[in-house]
Formats: sequence, structure tokens, C-alpha cells
Amino acid sequence: MEEPDLSFAISLAGDLPAEDFRRICDVFRADAKDLLARLAAAAGAGDVEAFRRAAHTLTGASGALGLQPLSARAREAMGATTDLGSQADMLRGLADAAIAALDALPLGAGP
Repeated sequence: MEEPDLSFAISLAGDLPAEDFRRICDVFRADAKDLLARLAAAAGAGDVEAFRRAAHTLTGASGALGLQPLSARAREAMGATTDLGSQADMLRGLADAAIAALDALPLGAGP
């Protein structure tokens, strides 16, 4: 599994008060949880369009925090038409790793 690139998130954490950065991470965590559930449901139903929409939203949400490769893989998954369950599982693994890495960031270096 690819490691998340936290360089942008670290920079953001340094530029913002800790509670603001924590709030951004909390929103991402909640959004990712919802989007991963939507991806799994769409994969289970074979609903390619719903899968594409959820992957598109995950691309933007993860991109806003600079979370590569999650954003890039979600972008790639937008084009999937088969094997949606495997795509959803892969994105869940990447999202879980990104969230764990965000949670491990030391806060308090911001203004």
C-alpha cells in the first residue's frame, strides 16, 4: 500500500491554529467515511454512476488536503466500470492510511 504524502497537510497544519486544522481533519474524516460507504454501496449494487460520483467527491476532498496517492487513485477509480468492489476496498485502505497519518501529525506549530 502506498504511503500518504503529508507535505501539504504538514504545511497547512503549520499555517493554521491547531483547532482549525483539527476541525478540517475531522470534516475530512467524516466525509471520507460517508464517501467510502457510498462507494461500497454503489459497488455492491453495480451502480457505476453512483460509484463515479462518490469517487469524484473523494478526489476533491482528499486533494484539498494534498493527500496523494488517495486523490490520484480516487480520480483513476472514477473511470472504473468493472471490479468496483476491489476499487472501493483499495480506496478504503488508502483513506484509512491517510486518516491514521493525519491523526499522528503533531499539532501546535501553527500561529
